[in-house]
Amino acid sequence: MERKPFPVAVELPTDWFRNPIDGTRHRIFLTNVLGSLSKAVPDIHVSDVPWGNDFVERVPPENGVLFSFHSVGNVTNVWRLKESAVPPLYAIDRSGHSGWSEIANSAELQEKARSYDIVKSREVIERYKNNFLKNRSSKYDQPASTETLPSSYVFIPLQVQSDPVVQFANIDVITLVTEAARVAKQRGIHVVVKRHPFCDSTTVEALLTETSESNLFFHVSSGNIHTLIEHSLSVLAINSGVGLEALIHGKPVYGCGLSEWYPASHQITGPAQIEQAFRAEQPAQDNASISYIAYLLSEYWVDGLDYEAVCRRIKDCLEEFSQQSAAVQIASEDMQNEQIPALRKSGRLGDIERQLIQSTLDLKYFRQKLEGLEEENVRLSRELRDEKTAFRAADNDRRDKVAQITALNKASSLLNAQLAENKKQLKKLRDHPIRNAIESLIHNPR
Repeated sequence: MERKPFPVAVELPTDWFRNPIDGTRHRIFLTNVLGSLSKAVPDIHVSDVPWGNDFVERVPPENGVLFSFHSVGNVTNVWRLKESAVPPLYAIDRSGHSGWSEIANSAELQEKARSYDIVKSREVIERYKNNFLKNRSSKYDQPASTETLPSSYVFIPLQVQSDPVVQFANIDVITLVTEAARVAKQRGIHVVVKRHPFCDSTTVEALLTETSESNLFFHVSSGNIHTLIEHSLSVLAINSGVGLEALIHGKPVYGCGLSEWYPASHQITGPAQIEQAFRAEQPAQDNASISYIAYLLSEYWVDGLDYEAVCRRIKDCLEEFSQQSAAVQIASEDMQNEQIPALRKSGRLGDIERQLIQSTLDLKYFRQKLEGLEEENVRLSRELRDEKTAFRAADNDRRDKVAQITALNKASSLLNAQLAENKKQLKKLRDHPIRNAIESLIHNPR
């Protein structure tokens, strides 16, 4: 039976199009999306979506489908578009990216990924790994590595702390860095940290500077991400895309927050588990993890620059829509148009929310510093009080000793005087023994 025409709405992320880093990729991907839709549906409504609208609720057009860019949520007939951690792959996901993604929350999908053909999986991962080693490229531009690294270290890639995905972190960055530095010093195993290239947090800067200056086993690097991964003992990440790159390298990865790749990692849920990344003997990557990663790269995400691949994925989305029989939330064209100014307003709100996330982290760090200073003040006050008590005791003891010395000096003076008198008498006896003897008898008759 011929499918009835239905409307399709597509959000064009023009703010992202201007991005000098990946704007070109975004433009090609969205062109491929629109091109594939133009062959399948006659009614396409396009609207601009400003930056910072991740959490604004999206609703599809009446009896239609919405392809929304860089948003999250579980709404039937809304598909979420976003670049993945590995360019030029893109997600066309039912619920979003990172910890919101469908695969991060679906045990069924995760099991499907772990069961992906292992031979094909190894081929897929080998291809991506070889590309990493050859081009040394990542999502963001990478410098050539010229720095000298420790022979063995745990690598920690940091994230932009105002990124909404950090809400899925099981351990915040302050605790992660502080605890890793403590374990490193205790075990004598180095830690190398790389700050995110777009991180402008004064808290992170202060934390890294203070820790590197006070801990010989803690290092901050600005080197190439693949070099840092390649020579590491293990990788400890919250839910940064670098964690996925490290999994492709075959490294033991300890994930500390929900994401698409988190199920393939050694999952860390609390600070006490951080020490696992510092063990000299690290577990080898198992087949389930290899299959899971390959499924992400070759099946779950799509190459945004490959027009035919995008067409196939869009076709799957439209066919799924045609098979929907349940009642869904819909929006009229007027409601769709009314949503545009709301998105612009929400974009400004999104900026404020990101600033709030960063300010909250800053507040936590400086509050901890203040608490530490207060504890140090209490300790120093206690030590000062103890020193004063000890000084008073020592002073009293000194006074007693001075009195004893004075008494001894007085007794010594008396003894010296008596000794001098005795010497004088002895001399007289020696000089005139007979006369002195007679005088002695006269003065001391018996």
